[in-house]
Amino acid sequence: MEWLFGTMCGIRPDGENRFRIEPVPGGHFTHAEASYRSRFGAVSSGWEKTDEGWVFTVTVPASCTADVRLPDGTAFTQTAGTKIYRTARG
Repeated sequence: MEWLFGTMCGIRPDGENRFRIEPVPGGHFTHAEASYRSRFGAVSSGWEKTDEGWVFTVTVPASCTADVRLPDGTAFTQTAGTKIYRTARG
């Protein structure tokens, strides 16, 4: 489960109310999703392979932030809420 949680979905606690999300999709998988129940609420990361590329969904609980880095190298700082990120297939 650590591989799914920490690598494929890329969820890593990075301080009391901060997380790093660095998903690594691939292989024969077409989608993956994992969540972590922190003391502030659930943090989740998931991705899906589509015909156009990759769709990543990240949820960050209230009073938290996450540094999100996608496989194409783009990076975002996400505050509370759910966001969808899209990248082209590479």
